[in-house]
Amino acid sequence: VKFAGLRRAPDDSGVAQVGGGAAVVFLRSDIDGWMTRRALQAIVDLRTFRRFERRLLGLEANNLRAVSVQRTVDLGTSPGSVVLHGRHADVHADVAEIRRIEASGGYV
Repeated sequence: VKFAGLRRAPDDSGVAQVGGGAAVVFLRSDIDGWMTRRALQAIVDLRTFRRFERRLLGLEANNLRAVSVQRTVDLGTSPGSVVLHGRHADVHADVAEIRRIEASGGYV
């Protein structure tokens, strides 16, 4: 997956700079069950985490709780999405970390 740079607001020279990367990661579960509070906390703790969206909208670091999930079969059954923003390398690493969290006990 290649992440394209986002254009930053122009500085005093009027020239926009290319610098950061971004991603919206749609979560996926192989089971009907729960996404653990620990998994959600691990996502919040990522360097480039900005916010949860879709079915996780409203969850923040101070109100995390396990959420029920169903097996993901299409976009409509995704447990939610995560917005990431930061340096390209950091965004890329955080996407990989989210997939690792999902695969290693994030859902029970």
